[in-house]
Amino acid sequence: DYAVKHKYMRNDNFRQIETPKEDSSDDFIEKIYTEEELDKLEECFSTTNLITAFKIGRALGVRVAECFGLRWSDINWEKHTIWVKRQMVWEDKMWCLRNTKTKAAIREIDLQDEIYNYLKDLKAKQEQQKEKLGVAYHQTRVAIDNGRNKPKTIEENPDLINLKDNGDYLSTDSAKILFRMARDKTGIHFKYHNLRHTHASWLAEHGVPAIVTKKRL
Repeated sequence: DYAVKHKYMRNDNFRQIETPKEDSSDDFIEKIYTEEELDKLEECFSTTNLITAFKIGRALGVRVAECFGLRWSDINWEKHTIWVKRQMVWEDKMWCLRNTKTKAAIREIDLQDEIYNYLKDLKAKQEQQKEKLGVAYHQTRVAIDNGRNKPKTIEENPDLINLKDNGDYLSTDSAKILFRMARDKTGIHFKYHNLRHTHASWLAEHGVPAIVTKKRL
C-alpha cells in the first residue's frame, strides 16, 4: 500500500495473491510444558540416545539445530559454561556444521549444576565406550561450512556431544523420533522448539531479568 501510494509501484499485485491456508496439523502447536510433563517426557526418553538432546533443550533452551551442533570443545569446564557457535544442517546432501543464523546467536551460556554434572559424566562414559569398542567404534565425518564463497572441509571424528553408543552422531532428523515416542507413550504433544519456549517461561517465573534471558536465548 505504501509503495503504491508513493508511486513506487503502478499496481498493487499483492491483492491478487491467495495466501495458503493456515496449517492445522499438530506439528505446529506451540506449548509450554509443566514440570510434571517435562519429567514424564524425560522418563520416556531416558532409554534412548536422544536423552542428552532433551536434557540440553530443557536446561539451556537452545534451538534443535544448535543442540546437535554442540561439541565437547565448546564447554569450559572451569567456568561452567558452554558456547553456542554453530548449528547442524542438511546441506548439499550431507550433514554440515555451519555458523548460527546471526552473529547475535553466538553466545556463552551458564550451565546449571545438574546439566553440568550430567555432561561431565557423559563425556567419561563416551570415552570408556570408545576404549571398550576399540576398532568397532564408528569413525564419523561431517562437513564444516567455512563461510561464504569458501569451500566446505571435511572433519574427521568431530567431538560432537550427541552420539549413539557406537560412536555415530545424531542429527536434527533424530528429534522427530521424540515426537512419535512422546505421542505414543505419554500422550503429550512434543516439539523440540517448545523446550525453548518453556525455558524462557521458566526463567521469567524465577525472576531472571529480560536482558539476561535475551542473551541466554
